[in-house]
Amino acid sequence: MSVELIRFSGDDLDVVNAFRVSLNVEHDDFTEADAGLITRGMRDGHSSPWAQVWAKFRISCSIGCARQIARHGHYLELNEHSTRYSKMPEAFVVPPLKQQIGKSMDYAFVPLPTEIRQAALAIINESYASAYRDYNDLLNMGVSREDARSVLPLGTMTHLIVSSHMKGWLRFMAQRLDPHAQDEIREIANVIEEQFIAQTPVSMQAWTDFGRRAL
Repeated sequence: MSVELIRFSGDDLDVVNAFRVSLNVEHDDFTEADAGLITRGMRDGHSSPWAQVWAKFRISCSIGCARQIARHGHYLELNEHSTRYSKMPEAFVVPPLKQQIGKSMDYAFVPLPTEIRQAALAIINESYASAYRDYNDLLNMGVSREDARSVLPLGTMTHLIVSSHMKGWLRFMAQRLDPHAQDEIREIANVIEEQFIAQTPVSMQAWTDFGRRAL
């Protein structure tokens, strides 16, 4: 899994000026009063000024995780590596291999005993290797890429380019930074959060102070 920032446009001053345009005012420099305005805007849920900040990321993750990201497609724009037009590389994501305790929708995770985790890891690695051998065999037999890919597991690595305004990314982070989110997508959300903290520290502090909720 990896996350690379491709482009970031805007900062806290852009957010402030989106607020202040209502009064036909624009600031050239960020002031203490501007920080207060961001805090109040976040507190009151005035979300549109954060749509003036935008970011694009390249994300490499498992196919299973990519399907989760795609569920946010009504506010994230994304494009994915096409396995119809190019061969899949031999790259896979190994999950952390924990144990689920409890009922569906009411459960917790605990570590696996060391010997069981090692055995499970061996099974997963062999499954990945076997699936990729089968994939290559099908391609060598003349089977099309779009048909041969059907033998590859959800743990196969894929690549996405994902972009949105900050309002959309905050909604994504509000859900995927939650401790109940799957490990892989939570790691992705953590890296994205770090980038937004670096670029828009006042906004991100206000977002944290007021519950890290979706705007």
